[in-house]
Amino acid sequence: MPILVLMIIAFIVIVMILIMTRLNDPKPPKQKTHKEKLEEKMLTETNYIPTQQFFNGEVLVSFDENQEKFLITNLEQNEIINFSDIISCEIMRDDISISKTSRGSQLGGAIIGGALAGGVGAVIGGLSGTQKHESKSKSVYLKVVVDSLSNPTRELYFFKSALYTDNNDYVLKESFKQASNWHDLLSIIIRRNDKKSENLNSVSV
Repeated sequence: MPILVLMIIAFIVIVMILIMTRLNDPKPPKQKTHKEKLEEKMLTETNYIPTQQFFNGEVLVSFDENQEKFLITNLEQNEIINFSDIISCEIMRDDISISKTSRGSQLGGAIIGGALAGGVGAVIGGLSGTQKHESKSKSVYLKVVVDSLSNPTRELYFFKSALYTDNNDYVLKESFKQASNWHDLLSIIIRRNDKKSENLNSVSV
């Protein structure tokens, strides 16, 4: 009988020790998501306060309107693009141009027939003048050209798939809306740069 009591007491002591150890052990740190890591990286830029930002699953795209800086952030670096260096911005769907804004010009293209925002098989007119009836897409991205001879083009994907996706798919339509919104924002930046150039030219004359 005493042996049984000792065994019970020993068992209770072991259980209590295990409970106390677990309570005192610090919780493992929560793993940061890829987006959170990129946001931390973005904010290492001096005095940078993002006005708008977008995460596409790979990179974080943002801009600071006050500093007039456009950032493309990955885990290795913040690529800084000054507003004044943005030459053109173009919405691309499967490498077909849908709408383009560039320095010194008006809107170069238009979204026709509500494709990707509405009807299947809507007509999309590319800037080259060609037209295609398409009901599915693999990608939607912005093609941004900047003032750099070594690396002039940036492709910022809002939707990318190995398989064709119906244009009426909710995710694809929302991705296109986001791409259109960012195209509008960059178009405003480009046109403001045009106005600055015009004002400087008029003053110099």
